[in-house]
Amino acid sequence: MMVFASAPLRILDIGSWTDAAFAEHGAALNCAIARYARVCVTAREKAGVELHLHSVACGPQFQLIGDAFRALARHFALDGIAVWARADLPPGTGVGTTASVVVALTAALAHHAQANLSPVQLALLAHQIVSEEVGRVCGTHSHLAAALGGVGLYRTAPYPRVFTTPLADSTEWLREIEERLLLVDSGRPAAGNCYAAVEKRCRAGETLPRRVLWQLRKLPTRAADALRAHDYATLGAVMRDQATLQRQVCPALHTPEARRIAAIADAHQAVAKVNGTGGSLTLLTPPEKRQALIDALQRTGYSASPVVIASEGVKVWTE
Repeated sequence: MMVFASAPLRILDIGSWTDAAFAEHGAALNCAIARYARVCVTAREKAGVELHLHSVACGPQFQLIGDAFRALARHFALDGIAVWARADLPPGTGVGTTASVVVALTAALAHHAQANLSPVQLALLAHQIVSEEVGRVCGTHSHLAAALGGVGLYRTAPYPRVFTTPLADSTEWLREIEERLLLVDSGRPAAGNCYAAVEKRCRAGETLPRRVLWQLRKLPTRAADALRAHDYATLGAVMRDQATLQRQVCPALHTPEARRIAAIADAHQAVAKVNGTGGSLTLLTPPEKRQALIDALQRTGYSASPVVIASEGVKVWTE
């Protein structure tokens, strides 16, 4: 028997950095998209565990996913298994690929071990493995988006306690959002682990990152209220505020590519926001300007693709 699992990637990440241990209290708003991490687990005759990554990771991310896989195998007391993993977009794109791979791994291994975990439990276990067992500073929001799908507001009060609020009103509401969003590949990998950089500065007693975190905490609720009210002008303002605040602490997010894409977006009355720590941007654009913006980006050498919201989160099945 083979166990399969898939988990969606995510964009927007409004409020990120406030959902980690060093922030204690926070919130994040994410939009899961129909780009996926996929894994397959099967038994093998010899002892030990084996992981094969296809178009998923290289360098530090390869090591992180491998360490997380081995920690999960120990957690579920599994032996004699082989796992294959791949993702539609690689780590470094800023869309939570590593988190989605680990959530899919967690779900598949839990099923293989006959452990009955809810999507939220899967997300928090995946995050715990990465943050505590592997030792990577990160927040919970990408894991929750991968596990739950849709558009969601996640409140941390206090860490690691999380309250989740799905925002999907209707299929028509989701389609209305989709026709306003574009995903643009910047062509440059992520800026590194900004969570770790912010934590280091907070623990050093700097006031700027603490002040930025305090302001970032307010943005997810504003974004959720704007989405509920179909108020895309306010959502655009929230995206600008997040970009401005995060650049104060992590200037590496404001790459030349990001600036060029943002300038093209602005010329078409659209708003650009870096996803995660870079690699791609989400554009919020008026529907009537959408095609002209896509054409302008393509002429400049950037690929823009429509966004399809993944209404469901992690899935597990067997064959």
